[in-house]
Amino acid sequence: MSTLGDLFTTVLAREFTAAAADDGVRVIAVTTTASLVAALAARRLGTADLAIAPGFGTLDAAPRPALSLGERAMRAGASPRGPASDTFVAVARGLIGVVVTPGQLDSRGATNLSHIGGTHADPRVALPGSRGLPDNNDSPSRVWYLVADHAARTLVDRVDFVSGPPPSPQRIRRLITRLGVFTLDSHYGWKADCLFPDVGAADVAASGGFPIRVAPDVPTVAHPTPAELDALASVDPDDLRSIEFDGADGARRAQRVVAEERESL
Repeated sequence: MSTLGDLFTTVLAREFTAAAADDGVRVIAVTTTASLVAALAARRLGTADLAIAPGFGTLDAAPRPALSLGERAMRAGASPRGPASDTFVAVARGLIGVVVTPGQLDSRGATNLSHIGGTHADPRVALPGSRGLPDNNDSPSRVWYLVADHAARTLVDRVDFVSGPPPSPQRIRRLITRLGVFTLDSHYGWKADCLFPDVGAADVAASGGFPIRVAPDVPTVAHPTPAELDALASVDPDDLRSIEFDGADGARRAQRVVAEERESL
């Protein structure tokens, strides 16, 4: 029996595999535990030469899933292929797939990772800062926006602060939430490519802060296959991929995992 975390991560792994086959993408820049697990799983499922750029240190240093270790999650003895600067050059040239987790995403595809509400000098909620979004959002590379909770506080009509500008036409921009997979059309806005099982057009219409077109014949995402579930379990035996989907239980498990990771240092 697969969980929402399994489904979400499997969909992302399939996206990576398709990007490699369709556009020759060979490097994925990951930002979350789920995106890292998906990239590692995609390797096991046939895209063996997929390189992973975790964080800002090294490219393809064989990281392991973790919640709080950052660069320290790299395996000892790994052989990185190049410095982080190489990754940023590849992004600018359209040679890489980038996963981002904005604090807000809007109807135009603009992103915010700076602040929510208030003013820039006195925000209601302070976020980490724009980081790579000014470059990533309009780069020719593929970009996936991961927003686990399909809610109006994150998916907004207009972002409170523009960290990343709306992407230019013809950029491939995909949004993955707990409801499904969506694509940005520069002329017509967001549309549903596929919905998760037991999700319908009414669920999409009732969630988020901007309209999303859902065709009557929109397909349903296929459940993970046994091979895909085996790949996820192999690369993420502690099921860290599911924590962000488990509500209060996930928050408590995250606290335990972080404490264990700190003890392991």
